Amino acid sequence: MDSPVVGPSLGTRVDRLWGTVAAELGELHIVGWDLPGHGLSPATSADFGLGDLASAVLAAVDSAVGADAAATPYLYAGDSVGGAVGLQLLLDHPARFRAAAAFCSGARFGTPQAWATGPHSYGRRAWRRWWHPRPAAGSAAASRPNRPTSRARRWTTWPRSTRRATPSSARHWDTST
Repeated sequence: MDSPVVGPSLGTRVDRLWGTVAAELGELHIVGWDLPGHGLSPATSADFGLGDLASAVLAAVDSAVGADAAATPYLYAGDSVGGAVGLQLLLDHPARFRAAAAFCSGARFGTPQAWATGPHSYGRRAWRRWWHPRPAAGSAAASRPNRPTSRARRWTTWPRSTRRATPSSARHWDTST
């Protein structure tokens, strides 16, 4: 089955995160999924965990791909919580995968105590980490005093050719070894 499965990052829609990659892999049927309450997925008031999401993703892939889904291992890529769901899928159903990639992810995200305070408190902390109100004297940002400085920009701005090369090379992955 040539249907790579892609998972989102918390707070994003799968088409926004993976749309450019899907366009580069135009000959493949890409199966993407959104978190509850994001993109095309309805919100839920039920509690759920990574295992629940992984089971739902597997059911959605089987439904989208059809009868061949269980017979042929697939490729998976996920970012953040989408990567964590991919790790859970690997643990629960390793034979269903040919290869997987989890980006900016992990097996655990914070602590129950941190999540109990809600995402708003995290958002304030993240804002302070990434957007500093006063740039360092002599920095390029200091010459633009009314604009926020993004530390992330240094790490996420790549030459255009680099961004375009990555999806193209993915077409030729040798996953048979």
